[in-house]
Amino acid sequence: MRCCTFSHLTFAGLLLNLSFASLAATPIQATSQQLDSILVTGIRTERALADIPVRTEVVSAADIEKTHAKDLQEALSHVPGLQLRPIHGKTGYGVWLQGIDANRVLILVDGNPVSASTGSAVDTSQIAVTDIERIQIIKGAASAMYGTSAMGGVVNIITRQHSQPVTASITASGGSWGDQDLKSNALAQRHLKGQVALNNDAWSFNLMADVRDQDGWTATPNSISNEGFKGHKRNLASQVQYRFSPDFMFTLSPRIYQEDLTNRLSEFAPGIGNVKVNKKEQTTTLHLGARLEKGSENEFNWSINALTENFKGETAQDKPVTQWVDQQRDTDIDQQLVSLQMNYPLGNHHLSFGGQVSEETMDVVQYKRTGSTTERLVEVDNATASTQEVFLQDSWFIGEHLELLPGFRAHHDKDAGTHLSPMMNSLFFTTFDSGDRINLRLGVGNGYRVANLKERYFVFDHSQFGYKVMGNPDLEPESSISYQAGIEWLKASNNARLELSLFRNDITDLIESDQDLSESAIQNLQIFRYQNFEKARTQGAELVLHTPLGLGFSFDLGYTWMEATDRITGKDLPSRPEHLVKLGLDWQTPLEGLVLTAKAKYESQQFTDSENINKTPAFSVLDLKANYTLNPHWRIFSGINNATNTQKDFTQADNRPEEGRFIYLGMGWKY
Repeated sequence: MRCCTFSHLTFAGLLLNLSFASLAATPIQATSQQLDSILVTGIRTERALADIPVRTEVVSAADIEKTHAKDLQEALSHVPGLQLRPIHGKTGYGVWLQGIDANRVLILVDGNPVSASTGSAVDTSQIAVTDIERIQIIKGAASAMYGTSAMGGVVNIITRQHSQPVTASITASGGSWGDQDLKSNALAQRHLKGQVALNNDAWSFNLMADVRDQDGWTATPNSISNEGFKGHKRNLASQVQYRFSPDFMFTLSPRIYQEDLTNRLSEFAPGIGNVKVNKKEQTTTLHLGARLEKGSENEFNWSINALTENFKGETAQDKPVTQWVDQQRDTDIDQQLVSLQMNYPLGNHHLSFGGQVSEETMDVVQYKRTGSTTERLVEVDNATASTQEVFLQDSWFIGEHLELLPGFRAHHDKDAGTHLSPMMNSLFFTTFDSGDRINLRLGVGNGYRVANLKERYFVFDHSQFGYKVMGNPDLEPESSISYQAGIEWLKASNNARLELSLFRNDITDLIESDQDLSESAIQNLQIFRYQNFEKARTQGAELVLHTPLGLGFSFDLGYTWMEATDRITGKDLPSRPEHLVKLGLDWQTPLEGLVLTAKAKYESQQFTDSENINKTPAFSVLDLKANYTLNPHWRIFSGINNATNTQKDFTQADNRPEEGRFIYLGMGWKY
């Protein structure tokens, strides 16, 4: 078990001292965005970011444009304390917060949940960021207000609401992995996105499209296999809104996602040697959301949300030397949800209450073919999870400087029964004559999560590639107590921000997939099985700093120190680094319109297994970005992702980046 040694405290203290010194020495300089102008919905009602009792980070539309993010994965990559980890068994990345993995982080678009493409973790690379106003990240257990999937936190994507009669934009870019490209093509990856919005007093219509296409890449050029997929990811979304009156409106939001990806793998065939295997992933997700809302912010108001979503996924392993598809798995997931929220201002209280009902159904069938013989295996047969939830929250303002935020959520699952998740958050603030502000936030909450359908029933058989992941229908629900404390200093003269936060999550019956070493030895395969770890804990400290430096420079720092342990064995939970550092430097150059950006990340070494036998090395990654605004309508941009060319060893478990150095160039137009 790791402990907080003197060296850890010294490192954190040095960073803290340097940060305060930077704030004190910062010259007066205007910034592009003030904290009191950033509106967020971290407590289910819209408030200024500086006034939110629950700790919330924001990625703005300007941040997304500055870093040229193509999807949610790239948009979140520089958020302090946030990890992006590959999803086991497929392409894509999930969000980890405070050492809690992607199965426990809720992803929302305009308050509606996004279905997990694998039945557990949402693939952030499937979510385009074409027309996003901001992304809100809530860290820590938020089950009381957001439900069973939010033990680790919430990522809420807010789409842009256009007020102009006509707006439009289009952006194109392309790039290369250099000598790792599968084809000799200067544009091994292509990206095209566009948006058009029409708006009048009664109607608004917004259409967004995004296409990402690539030829693939390989880190092992002398091998049969390649690591980077060949194929495309496509998003098409629209939003139609009709306003019966200024405070009564109906919004319809259909979305389509489609991907067709191929990776080339190798498999050993007795008497032949290694042969090529094409691994194919085809996905189609159809989503329809509807929202009816009435009332204004300062009076009683209500909203009803409804969604239906269907996910169809097909994965296949095809040996070109045979005349048939050797193995194919078809996954079908349906989700329906209806929720109601009412907000009622009452003196110095602001009550929010409501409920939600949801149902999810999963079917998984695998086909194994040998010559004229086809074996059909039903891995999940119409498994269903249905829940009913109610919640209540009270923003209670006590005097001019203190807000208490008590709340609870009652959750009923047809298999796991009923559970009550309470929470309490508070915000105390004071403002000085200079305009500087100090915020003190304290919070405690009960997180709760029922095992999802994949964890209970899935049998992910990739025996031909050396592993199998097994579900477990006897899993117990997991529960946590999350403690959050933070102090924040907001400097009025230049919008500098310094925050020091402490967190601790005590988890009971944590559900994780882990390698069954004895069964692996018997079957001569890597056998992973979902199981309850009796007790686990993640705890640590996080330092966040944003400050202008003068001469057009501004600096960002995010440092997280974390312990993540199995409290029974005392061993570290895998894939959680003790130290995570994220740095950013922006320079508004003397050449008008030219902005240069550098983003760096460091992760300390970490174990890759629960037995703490294997470690992945510490590593650093550097991204470089350039933006040049030619006029109000046109801009050009370029960048180098992973300029340090840091890359994992694909022959073993390794948490270093998969993709090597990627260089790209692009152009954008907007009206």
